[in-house]
Amino acid sequence: MSIPDGGESWNTSGKSCFADTTHVTATGNPEFQLSNLGNLPLDGKAVSGGNDTVILKDRYNSNFRKWSETDTILGLSSQWTQVEANVFGDSNGSEANFNLGTSITVTQSLLGSTGSSFSCNGGGTTGESNNLFLGLCSTWADGILFTEASLPSMIVTPNVPLDAATIAPWTGFEVTNASAVFNSSITELYGVTPTGTVTYNFWTNSGCSGAPASSSPFPDVVTLFGGIVPNSAPTGPLSAGSYSFNAIYSGDSSYTSSASKCEAFSVRPLHLFVSGGISGMTVFDSTGETSVYLTNS
Repeated sequence: MSIPDGGESWNTSGKSCFADTTHVTATGNPEFQLSNLGNLPLDGKAVSGGNDTVILKDRYNSNFRKWSETDTILGLSSQWTQVEANVFGDSNGSEANFNLGTSITVTQSLLGSTGSSFSCNGGGTTGESNNLFLGLCSTWADGILFTEASLPSMIVTPNVPLDAATIAPWTGFEVTNASAVFNSSITELYGVTPTGTVTYNFWTNSGCSGAPASSSPFPDVVTLFGGIVPNSAPTGPLSAGSYSFNAIYSGDSSYTSSASKCEAFSVRPLHLFVSGGISGMTVFDSTGETSVYLTNS
């Protein structure tokens, strides 16, 4: 990249570099209302051999603010791999403070790109900050969506399923017709007991992929009691195979909603064990509960 016009030099900060320059000037009307934040998209464009441009505009009027510099200065067309789009303090490490109960959903989309993949970093590089907590983040073919709020997200932990017959932890040796009960826990923060509900979702695969089961009793919604998450209803008899579940907390006036990771478990097929003598034999399945006595004819 070139040295910015005006004789300024590049400075380093960790793995990043920056330069303060008077060469890049803004055009347009700078008057924007923070209360209108949902209608203020920020667009960036990098053009090899052309100009790299950032523009903040209002969807419903002519207000805009535009910054532009040649790609030989910034080199975005060949090096742009991350986006940090948020609302921070003005400068010098300051913090933007939002009112209690504020929630913001940020959507980032990449246009005109093929074969790209996206991930949520969960961190930032700017020296400024805000008082919002990162919530759920999701990705799709050409973008990212994440939430942030002035309330912290609850940490939801899925525990090992329980055997519905014994309420003992699932061992992985359970066989066909076993029934599972799901349980989870949430981490209390700042001494404030969470209220609300937890929804248990159930999948007939090991990765919580696709649509979860939608037949009774799932999805199963349970109500927290004293910050404790009750168990789910039993799944009913399960065939041999792979299964999974997760738990989603609803949020309340002190915490935002959040989801647990996926918890996988499996059910083994039945196996027959044969014992006996000349006069006959007894056949047991792997539960040890079913027997058939066979005699010689």
